[in-house]
Amino acid sequence: MRRIEFFQRQKEILEKLFSPEWFLEAKQKKHPAYLRWTLCKKIIEQGGIIQFPEQKERLHEIGRIILDSYILMALTEGNPQQLKLGSLDLYGDEAVQRKIRSRITNPEQFEDLMVELYVGAWHKTKSHTIDPIEKEGYPDLRIEIPNINIPVFIECKHLWTGSKNNLQDAIKKANKQIKRTAKEIELPSYGAVILDVSVPVAADQVENDNLSDKLLRMVDVVQSALSGEKNQSVGAAIIVWDDYMLMGKPPDSTLVAYRRRYKRISHRNPNLPVPENLPLFEGYTIPYWLHWTPRKLPIKEYVFSELFKKRMPRQI
Repeated sequence: MRRIEFFQRQKEILEKLFSPEWFLEAKQKKHPAYLRWTLCKKIIEQGGIIQFPEQKERLHEIGRIILDSYILMALTEGNPQQLKLGSLDLYGDEAVQRKIRSRITNPEQFEDLMVELYVGAWHKTKSHTIDPIEKEGYPDLRIEIPNINIPVFIECKHLWTGSKNNLQDAIKKANKQIKRTAKEIELPSYGAVILDVSVPVAADQVENDNLSDKLLRMVDVVQSALSGEKNQSVGAAIIVWDDYMLMGKPPDSTLVAYRRRYKRISHRNPNLPVPENLPLFEGYTIPYWLHWTPRKLPIKEYVFSELFKKRMPRQI
């Protein structure tokens, strides 16, 4: 697939999800999807070429575009090889469909919705049974895992800040939702919460897998909230954030790896311990190659090689 065609397909995925007309409305200009659509449009106008180093800061945005498209294709049973979206009608019941339609165009709720969708997509790729729950006061997802007779309830939280109070409040709310559901079904169930802190952490280039001081502080807060007799319905919490790595150095070919990383934290005294090997969420990695071509101007070419077509996102 030629580089310009690649971005054309990414742009088409967004247009199918929202409609081409939606992107022409001026009021949508702060929406995350509009910003990604605009970036695709700009790269297409540049002939599929990305300027370097002028546009180096856009590498994480490109990775996010690719990851979001994979998530949507997984949920809609689209065609990853041809970068074609399927139908969102395949995900959830009518109530879930109404929720998606009502929130996807809202810039404040879009990222909240995407957390639920990427967690659901991850479980779908593992052949787990996913039951999205659209009911006030209940967790977002019920997951049935093959050979596990106990259901898993997962609440998905997108956090705009990584403050201590925000983390504690999110866990406390998730605990209340999971506890209510477990009591209602009157059966043993595992409880977990996804804490997406991609906004306060902000995707950036990293050199290794070490956690930043900010993330380490968040881990300490979450572990404290999952100890003693606090939030015992939450058997595990998973902190999620994004980063990217560059492997190689110009003028050699460089591999860009956009990563959705995670840190799993278990409750020290839960109502029902969640086994460490129970698959709750294990992240994504999006690899794509950066090939360098000498030019008179400081402009380099991004070429999506056969590796991308053969290797769709794999788990970290």
